[in-house]
Amino acid sequence: MNSDFSIGRVGRWGLLALWALFAAFPVYWMVITAFKNQRDIYQGPFLVPVVDFEPSTLSWERIFGPDRDAVFLGLSNSLILASISAAFAVVLGAFAAYGLARYTYKYGPYRNDDLGFLIVSQRIMPPIVAIIALFAMFRVAGLIDTHLGMIIAYTWFNLPLTVFVLTDFHLVAQAGPTLLKAIEEPPASTVFIVLADEITPDLVTIASRCTIVEFPPVPPEAIAAQLEAEGVPTEVAEVAARAAGGDLDRARLLASDPQVVARRQLWFGAPDRLDGTGHTAMSLADELLATLDEVAEPLQARHADELEELDAAEQTLGERRPGERKRMQERHQREERRVRTDELRAGLAALTDRYREGLAAGGDAAAFTAAAGLVQGVCDALVFNPRERLQVESLLLHLPRPDSR
Repeated sequence: MNSDFSIGRVGRWGLLALWALFAAFPVYWMVITAFKNQRDIYQGPFLVPVVDFEPSTLSWERIFGPDRDAVFLGLSNSLILASISAAFAVVLGAFAAYGLARYTYKYGPYRNDDLGFLIVSQRIMPPIVAIIALFAMFRVAGLIDTHLGMIIAYTWFNLPLTVFVLTDFHLVAQAGPTLLKAIEEPPASTVFIVLADEITPDLVTIASRCTIVEFPPVPPEAIAAQLEAEGVPTEVAEVAARAAGGDLDRARLLASDPQVVARRQLWFGAPDRLDGTGHTAMSLADELLATLDEVAEPLQARHADELEELDAAEQTLGERRPGERKRMQERHQREERRVRTDELRAGLAALTDRYREGLAAGGDAAAFTAAAGLVQGVCDALVFNPRERLQVESLLLHLPRPDSR
C-alpha cells in the first residue's frame, strides 16, 4: 500500500514538474534570446548557453548605447497609449455596459441582445477590415502618426470586451461555477462588475475572487421625497418607499399600483388576526400570498407585450429567433421571481412594523423579539428559494400576538 501510494505521489509530482517546465519555457527562451546575436537567433534553435551558442551582450550594448533614444521613445509611447486608451475603454465600457444591463432598448425589431451582439462582433471582425476606412478618416482629420489617433484606435478595438455588468447575480445557480474561470482570470483589458443583492452559498467562491463593495439601500425618506416630487400623493409615497427596500424603480412601480396601501395594511394587521389555530394561519396565508400574485400581474402583462413584439419582429425579418426567445423567457422568470420575493420581503417588513409599533406603545418585548427572529428566519430561507406558502403558513402559526404578555 505504501509502495502504491509512493508511486502515485511521485507520478503526480512528476506531472506537475513537467507542466511547470512547459509553462516556464517561454520565459527561459526569452531570457536566453536576449543574450544571442542575430545569427544565433535565426539559425537556431540553440537552447543551452555556452554549449549551443556563445552568449553575447551586443543587444544590451545597443539598447543602452546608440539605440537608447529610439528604444525608450518606443517604450514611453507604448506606456502612454496603453494607459490612456485602457482608461478610456474602461470608462466608456462601464457606461455602455450599465446602460445595456439596466435599461431596455428597442430600435425597430432590435433589442438589447442585438445591440450587445453588434458591439461584440467588432472583436470577431478582423481589424484589417477596418484599417482602410480608419486610415482614410485619420488622414482627413490629421491624426496619422499622432498619440490621439492611436488612442482612438486602441480604445475602439478594446471597447467591445472591456466591461461586463452581470446583474441580479444572486439569482444565478447553475451558471455560477461556469463563469468562475472567466471572472477569476479575465483578460487584462476586461473588467467584470457583478451586481447581487446578497452572497448566496453558490456565490461564495466567486465572491472570494472579487473586491466586494457594499452599497447601502437608499433611505426611505429620500425615496419618498423623490416620489412626492414626481407627483405621487404623500401617503402612497411613504408606503411605497418603505416597501421598496431601497430600490427607487421598485418604489415607482409600487406607487403606480392603487392597491399598494391596502396590501401593506393587510400585512400590517395580520398579527392582530392570529388566534393560534392552524385554520386561521392557513386562511390568512392565502390572503397574504394572493397579494404576491396581484403585484406580479402588471409585470406579466408587460412580458406578454414583449413576447408579442418578438413575434412581430420574427415575422418582419422572416426568421425564427429561438435563442433570443429562450433568453427573454428566462429573464421574465427571473424578473417575476424577484418581484414576488421583493413583495414578500416588503410584507414581512410591514408585519415586523406592527410588532415594533406595539413595543413602542409599551407592549411585550418578548413578543417583538420572537416575531423578529421568526421573520428573519423566513428572510434567510428566501435565499434558497423555498416554497412561499409553507414558509408563510409556518410563520403565522408560530407568531405571537402583538399584545401577548
